[in-house]
Amino acid sequence: MTSSFIGLLIVECCQVLQGFYRGTRSHLVLLKPLVIDLGAVAKGFAIDLAAHELKEFDGFLVNVGGDLYAGGTDESGKPWRIGIQHPEQKEQIIETIGN
Repeated sequence: MTSSFIGLLIVECCQVLQGFYRGTRSHLVLLKPLVIDLGAVAKGFAIDLAAHELKEFDGFLVNVGGDLYAGGTDESGKPWRIGIQHPEQKEQIIETIGN
């Protein structure tokens, strides 16, 4: 990992921890006892990095364990439509998001 990557990750973490820390791009000081699970922050950050790398394409979809980023349009040039799967009946779509 480069120092600039670590600095960006710290900035992302600081945005999540508002009121619980003081710090800079290279240091984080917790003001209250706190357990930090950075898994979700790192996952979101990874999605953002992937989307940034794919932005030159007309359309792309990043799916990281159910967390989605839809950019541009689908293969037919229409806005993305995302189906929400029923939690127990996996073959059933209960709602769609998009046009």
